[in-house]
Amino acid sequence: MDSSEGTDLSASNTSRKGRSYIGRSAGLAADDGIQTSVQGRNVDLVGDGVLERIRRSYGDLTDARAKVARFIVEHWDEAAFMSAAKLGEAVGVSESVAIRLAEELGYKGYPELQADIRETVKQRLKSVMVARLDMEDHASREGIADLVLQRDMDYIRRVFSRNDQEAIESACKLILKASTIYVLGLRVSHAPALFLYQNLSQLLGNARLLTPHVDTLFDQVRQIKPGDLLIAVTFHRYSRLTYQAIKMAKAWGGKVLTITDDVLGPPSTVSDHVLVVEPVMRTYGHSHTATMALLDAILETVVYLDKPRVRRSLAELEEVLEEFHPARNLEQSEAQEEGDRWRG
Repeated sequence: MDSSEGTDLSASNTSRKGRSYIGRSAGLAADDGIQTSVQGRNVDLVGDGVLERIRRSYGDLTDARAKVARFIVEHWDEAAFMSAAKLGEAVGVSESVAIRLAEELGYKGYPELQADIRETVKQRLKSVMVARLDMEDHASREGIADLVLQRDMDYIRRVFSRNDQEAIESACKLILKASTIYVLGLRVSHAPALFLYQNLSQLLGNARLLTPHVDTLFDQVRQIKPGDLLIAVTFHRYSRLTYQAIKMAKAWGGKVLTITDDVLGPPSTVSDHVLVVEPVMRTYGHSHTATMALLDAILETVVYLDKPRVRRSLAELEEVLEEFHPARNLEQSEAQEEGDRWRG
């Protein structure tokens, strides 16, 4: 691991409200002093669906209720058709735990929670199941390039089934409202973070990229103030530095938008708004195809929501390039030298 990354947050245990529990490898991580409590936070939520309600309340759940909540998040297609007794049995707790979880999440009872889970299933299965069948069919008769294409199409569909237009627009409103936008991505997350920073810088003119050097990162985060936004891009295994930067930004009064792969992971539970990208692991490492598709959607939505501001920023950028672009200056210098030569 790159020394500038700090410690990973992907060990086996996470502390919550003084208790320890085992997290699955796809999500919760690192005991090591990391707290995931969300009590007392002001969170900007998109809608009031079951997954957002779980994210909002997860840090305050008992261990037993957290097991049920985690099962719903990871196995929503199964949970939608389970009774409270079956759901409790699946995770080793009593039926009453599932019922009390529904009430703690703000539902009138378990049937209302189940109806919300079924709505989630309806929205997601529209594209995901069909895409998966297409991918398996192609895998049996096509080459590697076509298989990669089908897999990427599948993951892109999943991204937009998990993040609807309302969720993306809410994230973009945070971006447009921010006085200064700070973008952070370490290790495998750095490439998409750099892409997002470069484009936001051109479109809005107020974006800054946080550098991953331990001796300067927190000095940069310390500049965040109320009205600013930190966009953190982070995937399993999560960097401790990214997690600490998020908490520091919150402490200084800034908002945090996190792009990650687990709605219940440590970075998510301390963020104001979360967009989720499922991890795509290739034989060679992490693929960012789906992540880049989500970032494209964010940038397009930013343009759509405030075209006048974007036009002004791009016009200013064009003026700067016209005046200071090296190629233009070189052409002018060569033309002047050629004129002097002929006049001489």
